[in-house]
Amino acid sequence: MTKKIIILLVVTFFLVQGIAFSAGNEVPKKALKLEKKGDKALQKSEFDKAMEYYNEALKIYAENDQIHCKIASVFTAQKNDIEAVNHLEKALEINPENQMAGKALIQKYFILGNEQLRQNKTDKANEYYLKLLGVSGAENLGKEFYSKTIYQLGVNYFTIRKYKKSNEHLLKLVKMPGIETDSAKFFSIAHYLMGMNFVQLQDLKKSNEYLLKFLEMNKEDSSSQFVAIANFIIGSNNYELLEKEAKKIEKDASIKNIRDKKIKIAELAKETKDIEPYLKKAIDIKPDLEDACKYLGNYYMRCQSKEEALKIYKLLVEKFPNSPQISAYKKIVQDIEKMISVEKKDK
Repeated sequence: MTKKIIILLVVTFFLVQGIAFSAGNEVPKKALKLEKKGDKALQKSEFDKAMEYYNEALKIYAENDQIHCKIASVFTAQKNDIEAVNHLEKALEINPENQMAGKALIQKYFILGNEQLRQNKTDKANEYYLKLLGVSGAENLGKEFYSKTIYQLGVNYFTIRKYKKSNEHLLKLVKMPGIETDSAKFFSIAHYLMGMNFVQLQDLKKSNEYLLKFLEMNKEDSSSQFVAIANFIIGSNNYELLEKEAKKIEKDASIKNIRDKKIKIAELAKETKDIEPYLKKAIDIKPDLEDACKYLGNYYMRCQSKEEALKIYKLLVEKFPNSPQISAYKKIVQDIEKMISVEKKDK
């Protein structure tokens, strides 16, 4: 479809709408004549002439929302979205019921937001996206843009580490009717991002809730890097929750003997069934997940499973020789070997 035909379609639509609105608002005849001249010029792609006629019409009748829409179409044809937005905003200010202006403005905000995002201007992109959400009836006027915008805001706030704001938008997205089937990918990733956000917000149980839902939605895609990370985060979250309980036991004055405390912690660790399988799954999918290996080694130490812990720390030494923590890994290997040696002698 050529640009000229597209312009013609836009103008024709606004012209039909304009007749209906103009009749109700009693637009002066002179303004109507100028508007029609502008329409003809626009249909011929004579943009300067069209703009001249429309501006003259506005001088006679400034509160004509349809002329503002047509001026917006001229600026759109000239690829000047900023000015197009200004006139669409004015049209809606004059007539909040102008649905065509609302739809066009939603699309413009979305386009401008995306342009800013491509330039890595996240804050500016968010300004346009938030304006889009602020258009009256946006959820119905531009449903596709509306859901994509909420999703993008969630992603953007995540990338700039505004985790609470990110979750506000993502939660709104997953609660939208039909989103689970209409935009299954957005629905899935939204759960993943909320799980990651809740880690930063120190709500590990809530993090697990959303990440488990993400894994359920992606159970057929067992090789995904997102699936690997989700498994790692769930495993590490549960380890951190275990550590909180372990610290309580270590500080428990009623248990005098350090050995007894270690035994009690080991019993608690072994009862915690949702650490080891998630960390192992993460490592199976993504063997270079150093932190997953480290958490697994630490978990085995809490279980007093020194042989298993030794295997993991030897693996860390072998697989990550350039890690900043390589000296610490080697020291832990030596310490575990000494512990195992002492235990064998005691037996």
